[in-house]
Amino acid sequence: MPANRSFIARFILLLIIFVLMLSAGIYRYYQSELERAIAFPRDVLEIEIPKGSSFNSVLRNLIEKGADINPWVAKVYAKQNKLASKIKAGEFSLQGPMTLPAIFEWLTSNNQIRYQVQFIEGTSYRDALKTLALQEKLSKTLEGKSDDELIQALNSKNDIKHLEGQFYPDTYAYHKGDTDLSILKRAHQRLQNILQEEWQARDKSTVLKGSYEALTLASIVEKETGAAHERTEIAGVFNRRLIKGMRLQTDPTVIYGLGDRYQGNITRKHLKELTAY
Repeated sequence: MPANRSFIARFILLLIIFVLMLSAGIYRYYQSELERAIAFPRDVLEIEIPKGSSFNSVLRNLIEKGADINPWVAKVYAKQNKLASKIKAGEFSLQGPMTLPAIFEWLTSNNQIRYQVQFIEGTSYRDALKTLALQEKLSKTLEGKSDDELIQALNSKNDIKHLEGQFYPDTYAYHKGDTDLSILKRAHQRLQNILQEEWQARDKSTVLKGSYEALTLASIVEKETGAAHERTEIAGVFNRRLIKGMRLQTDPTVIYGLGDRYQGNITRKHLKELTAY
């Protein structure tokens, strides 16, 4: 009986030692896999992660594209760090070689490939829409919408009546899958913020009734001359005419009033036409 107990005790001790050694070996292997630089078939690996993708589908995608990743190690690491809900959607460009933690750090941060679209100063809002339509990586939601529907979709804090001059000319970055409407909303909000700042700092003697009228006048001045040193003088002329209740009598006001009907020539009929400008 004592011999049996001694045997059982030695067996349990050996089993514990074996389990500890096995655990230590697994841990060392796990750590070495986390520290291993993972090579890609090419220096750069590009991957697209659709919205709602599971961690397993992302892992499978990486492996199919040639990333030498140990699936078991990746799944354990993901579970430890709760990565399943942190991975971002979009296009990513991975510069190899990278460790496994570095790969998932990149995929859980806002490191998606960024594209750019530019609204050039002086172009109409219809030109802006055409520019957006040419962006292959944008999700198109504006096609077929009327001006009134687009105004409503902008959800502007201001009561805007038409779209001309409502988008700030600048370069806007976006990710694949962003909507064309999201770009317009950003451009519109940027304009509103700048208008508010400029209007607060305005010359109090101006006869203009609001920030949008100031924007309209600035656009007319911009169309009237491309020379920066002439703008202040021309703006002063227009402001004095407004004080006297006179028409501005300048080609840009006729062109703005005609809208899409302007085909490059101004006629006498156009000059006599009454418009908002």
